Amino acid sequence: AHLGGVGLRGGADVVVQSTHKTLPALTQAAMMHVRKGGRVAAGDVARALRLVQSTSPSALLLGSLDAARAAVAGEEGARRLEAVVRLGERANAELGAIPGVEVLSEVPRGMAALDPTRVTVFVAGLGGGGVG
Repeated sequence: AHLGGVGLRGGADVVVQSTHKTLPALTQAAMMHVRKGGRVAAGDVARALRLVQSTSPSALLLGSLDAARAAVAGEEGARRLEAVVRLGERANAELGAIPGVEVLSEVPRGMAALDPTRVTVFVAGLGGGGVG
């Protein structure tokens, strides 16, 4: 309920999900989701992809996408995702309690939602310059 569909529910016709950033998939692995009945036809997307995709896709990347999808499928997957969301919420709360640290907690204009598994912090209030 937390991941994957936010863009489509927000009205996007095509969403590219960097699966390697949010699920247990190998680096470079990503999924494209196309809204059924949207303004972009799945066949048009498939034809466009054929122009830029490799003719020999990586079995390792495809296998890791299958494994990532399976990891979040069903009741066990839902429990895993819920645990990750709770960890993200806890990290945001604990980091936000540190003086000088701001946590992104409101949806910025132009975005449909925040990813509850992400932690985005602003540390300028700590006074460091960022250079060793």
